[in-house]
Amino acid sequence: VTEQIDDLRALGTSPLKKLVWPRLVALLIMAPALTLLADMCGAFGGWIVATNILGVTSQTYINTAKSALNYNDIFGGVLKPFVYGFIIAVVSCRAGLRTSGGTVGVGRSTTQSVVLASILIIATDFFLSKLLLALGDMGFLR
Repeated sequence: VTEQIDDLRALGTSPLKKLVWPRLVALLIMAPALTLLADMCGAFGGWIVATNILGVTSQTYINTAKSALNYNDIFGGVLKPFVYGFIIAVVSCRAGLRTSGGTVGVGRSTTQSVVLASILIIATDFFLSKLLLALGDMGFLR
C-alpha cells in the first residue's frame, strides 16, 4: 500500500527472497510444530479427563491410545500441516503482493486471502484424506 514492494524492486532486491521465502519457510516449520504441540496437549488433556473424571487407569489410557493410533494417522498428521502451511503462505503472500487501494485494499485482500485459503484447505483436506485412506487400504501405510 505504501509502495514498499516497489521500493524493494527499485533497490534491486527481490520481494520473493525478502518477503515470500521467509514466510513460506516459517509456515512450513511452524504449522507441523504447532500441530504436534496441539496433539500433545490434546493427549494430555484426554489423559487428565480419563484418569481423574472417568476413573480409567493411566496404563489403560496409554494402551488404548497406542492401539487406536496407526501409521495412516501419523503420516496424515505430519503431511497435512505441511500442505496447509504451504497453502496459507502462498495465498497470503500472493494477496499481500497484489494489494492496492490503501487501507481499504488491505482489509479486502486480507478477507479474500482468508476465505480463499479456508476453501483451499477444506478441498485439500478432502482429497488428502481420500488419498491417505486409499494408501492405507492398499497396505502402504500400515
